[in-house]
Amino acid sequence: MEKPAYMTSKTSAREAKYQSAKATQGAVHALAALVLLAGWLACPRPLLCQQAGGLLDLSVLPVEPRQAISLQDALAELGSSVRQGFVLFGLEEKLSEGKEPMVDLRINANTTLGTVLREILSQLPAYEMEVVSDHLIDLRPKGSRDDPDNVLNLRVPSFDVVSKPAYLILEAPRRVIPELDNVLRPKPKPGEQVVELYVGGMHGGPLVTLHIANVTIRDIFNATSVATEPSFADHNANAPRGWFFTFDPSPPAGKSKYNWQTFFALPGDWHYGTREVPKPPSN
Repeated sequence: MEKPAYMTSKTSAREAKYQSAKATQGAVHALAALVLLAGWLACPRPLLCQQAGGLLDLSVLPVEPRQAISLQDALAELGSSVRQGFVLFGLEEKLSEGKEPMVDLRINANTTLGTVLREILSQLPAYEMEVVSDHLIDLRPKGSRDDPDNVLNLRVPSFDVVSKPAYLILEAPRRVIPELDNVLRPKPKPGEQVVELYVGGMHGGPLVTLHIANVTIRDIFNATSVATEPSFADHNANAPRGWFFTFDPSPPAGKSKYNWQTFFALPGDWHYGTREVPKPPSN
């Protein structure tokens, strides 16, 4: 039901170029990150948190104005323009007649990430943003967090994974979240049997370990993206990822209403220093 692994969106060319240029960097670095939601619970209105201010204040490089591009492409372009840091996006979209929201993108000189995001959202009054962590920003339709019919609000009693590829969780969540699979699995008619065939490539990305409880599907996506953030060297091919979710109320025949992808939106020279590992004591 899910799309093949790795991005199949318009931004895939940007990622492919980045991945190809950095393919010689070596094997996958395994990351075991225990992610808790205590920080989010302590700050129920993340936009007001002091730690989030630095993210919105990041400077961005000017680019040529773009007109009538998808919101996803606009955010990817914005993310690639960030200076001295990086931003991840969790993007939730509801399609209208099968089409994504469209915006004009203007990034002037001497401006900030927050300024550009507010300009983008001024063109989409039905959308809002929320700063989730030091690097992750969610954008979604207003009211979606309180919509009982929104699949991302499905509550999961506990989510425990050990050394699972982050991109597997973000791109094929039904394979690792039984509660989600039970809800979305087609209900067979009497006397019929439903057979589902999953077609996908190899899911990559850093390995993450998560132990979180009483969370929504959206929380799981956010926690997974946050878990990809730390301990990466420059230009690591398995770079941090955001997430992208689309809901199409009237999909074409044979297509799912739901689409899950990772979201690549990093500058070509992004930098996140590796953590120092204590050296073992010498004898």
